[in-house]
Amino acid sequence: MQDYTQFGFDAHAIYFNANMLNQAGTAYEYDELFGANKAKMEADQPVIAFGFDKLTANGVLVDTVQPVESETPKNEGPRNGLFVNTFNMNGDGTHDCLNTACSGIVVWSMENPGTRFATLTGIIVSTPQQYIIPPNADDPGCTQCIETIDTRITATPVFSKGTISWSIDTGARNKTQVVPAILWGQVTPQIVNGHLKGAFLYQSGYFGFEGDQDASFGALMNDNNGNLIMIYDTMSSTLNPSTVYTGRRATFPLGFFHDAGKFLQKGLAPTFDSRWGDYEATSYDGFSTNHIWMASQYSGANFDWATVIGKTQFLLK
Repeated sequence: MQDYTQFGFDAHAIYFNANMLNQAGTAYEYDELFGANKAKMEADQPVIAFGFDKLTANGVLVDTVQPVESETPKNEGPRNGLFVNTFNMNGDGTHDCLNTACSGIVVWSMENPGTRFATLTGIIVSTPQQYIIPPNADDPGCTQCIETIDTRITATPVFSKGTISWSIDTGARNKTQVVPAILWGQVTPQIVNGHLKGAFLYQSGYFGFEGDQDASFGALMNDNNGNLIMIYDTMSSTLNPSTVYTGRRATFPLGFFHDAGKFLQKGLAPTFDSRWGDYEATSYDGFSTNHIWMASQYSGANFDWATVIGKTQFLLK
């Protein structure tokens, strides 16, 4: 049984992955990922996807190994397929991510994607920040009732300007309590002559609030100047589930956004749903417009989740 299927692409191939569960859907077994030749698809030719499964890092089976969406000019960017994951269901080899905080992100590179000669290499990159499964979020009238999932990367990571942008949910302690917060970052793969030789963390940081206000399910997108937009969900005991977007210019101090951002849509009522998230996404119009599209969810007047879609861009200074 498959769960958490994801999709990515670059100029040469498309990529997809899934978490494989047992037949009853009650236990995680392994992750599998594949690459398929993009040119053959475009030419309406038969295509076979070649891939790998049972991926491990630090001796543990990893999950939700996210295919990366490459936003680069046609003749730029690596020919390798890129994937990333944080540690989650099985911990990081030393910590379980539930009672003890994990750290690190794994960068994977698929050489010769879409062919029977495909190979896969993974490198663990240290993160100065730790992460741990967050508490559920509050909304008006209900304490810790709204899902904030776990420590997997939930939105499609994006490769642009040499870095992969990603975010996860984590528990973070503010001045009064532990709240759901976002750990986000950008990691730079080092590919030499088609081989992944290393990777380093370009920047990372926590993003969260005081009181009981939640920040969760971040989705990131660069523009052509390296500026970054993040859309995310937020809610609290006094704020209906809402969606907000924020940004940071490439010249801003590393590890920070300019501010908490602007509401794309405030929630209209509390929600009756406990299941939340997984549905935040961003997209890019292309280099001629530099527009960034974003989608997320909020609580509608009928107390159920609803989707909002918006477009934004950084203005020239």
